[in-house]
Amino acid sequence: MNTIIIEIINADAVKVFDAWADSNKLSVWFTTNAKSDFRVNGKYSNNDGDEGKFLEIISGKLIRFTWDNKQHCPGTEVTVEFAEKAPAKTEIKITHQKLPSQDHVNSMNEGWSWAVQSLKSYLETGVPVSYEAWKNNREIKS
Repeated sequence: MNTIIIEIINADAVKVFDAWADSNKLSVWFTTNAKSDFRVNGKYSNNDGDEGKFLEIISGKLIRFTWDNKQHCPGTEVTVEFAEKAPAKTEIKITHQKLPSQDHVNSMNEGWSWAVQSLKSYLETGVPVSYEAWKNNREIKS
């Protein structure tokens, strides 16, 4: 089972890609203490327990990696695709594959939905969105 998240971000594809590739930037909008050997077969980790290995990297276009967080869907794969739709407008598509159940799909869908909104805010305003603020905002709108 897969989850797919798609969003348009007001930034060029190189800038959006760099926010994933640069562990210092990743530590601002997604996690804390991101460490990354950003190359095919290189490993990554962070303080959230996310870890894995990069399987494919195409600069400005695609990142594919294993997802081996022991608490959340280990043994799965994530593909992040970047497509420039207009000057300074990039479509990002995150596909989390090999999820074992619909509950896992729902959980990862929520997590990746937040992550994309935090990335979007970080790149468009300079300020990421915390998971708690994102969740509270969603509950207010419901």
